[in-house]
Amino acid sequence: MHPLEGETRRDRRIRERLERNARQVKERGLEDYFIFTGYRADIPRLLNASDVLVMPSLFEGLCFAVIEAQAMGITVVASDVGGNKESFIPNKSGKLLKFEQWDWRVCEDAQKRKYN
Repeated sequence: MHPLEGETRRDRRIRERLERNARQVKERGLEDYFIFTGYRADIPRLLNASDVLVMPSLFEGLCFAVIEAQAMGITVVASDVGGNKESFIPNKSGKLLKFEQWDWRVCEDAQKRKYN
């Protein structure tokens, strides 16, 4: 298989998953709380306007998005995978969860508590 062919398949799966998530957000009437932006070059501006960074990942290396959000004083709710644990200050930066524990109420609670 050609490397680009693999990328195309992966991108299609990611796009399908994001489109499914966007439909669920709309079905639940939560459009005012989520923004599906696609590629953006102005991430610091977006983070600065955010209350919480939600990072539900199955796999991570060292997640720079988590580190950048913490550096900007933004509460983070992230999966307890990869390097997230090493870059996280428990009960100060936000909350780390096992993937099986994910629930939207946890994200809502994190926003209310404003760990930082």
